Amino acid sequence: MCLDALQQKVSSPEKNVPLSLETVATFLKTLMNNTSHMTPELVEQFKQIQGAYLQSYPKLSTTLADPSKTGMEAPFSPEVEEEANLYFQKIYTAQLTIDEIITLLQRFKNSTNQREQEIFACMIHNLFDEYRFFPKYPEKELMITGILFGSLVQNQLVSYIPLGIALRYVLEGTLLLVPLLC
Repeated sequence: MCLDALQQKVSSPEKNVPLSLETVATFLKTLMNNTSHMTPELVEQFKQIQGAYLQSYPKLSTTLADPSKTGMEAPFSPEVEEEANLYFQKIYTAQLTIDEIITLLQRFKNSTNQREQEIFACMIHNLFDEYRFFPKYPEKELMITGILFGSLVQNQLVSYIPLGIALRYVLEGTLLLVPLLC
């Protein structure tokens, strides 16, 4: 039943409330530790689900590889956070264009370098985490962020659950603007 629930979440994120990284990590670790009790078909289903979640959440690979990690640790190292924030600063100060940052994110997402993958995951995570503050953003920064969100979706830099979240945020943001435009 757990596999079916996870499969449904990863297959149809637009129809489901997304799971937190910690919840996904807990599910996957528990299932990983119990594959000996699964039929070969269920093990195969588990591997497919695990792969889909690892693509959506690159940081999960670190959590799942180290049994001492619970998934509740700080999501990213201070160095990765600092570098991700530096890229955002460059976007908002016009030192980098949206096209340049999208090219960089595409490279990081597809990189075999773990640090670059973590920077990519951190930037996506931080952008989504900032959503709650968007109503307080100055107009210029809000426009840049909106273009960045749209570019992430257009360039398929987010998929599965993150794509569903991004689209939900865009829809909610649009609905908030409607009364202001009338």
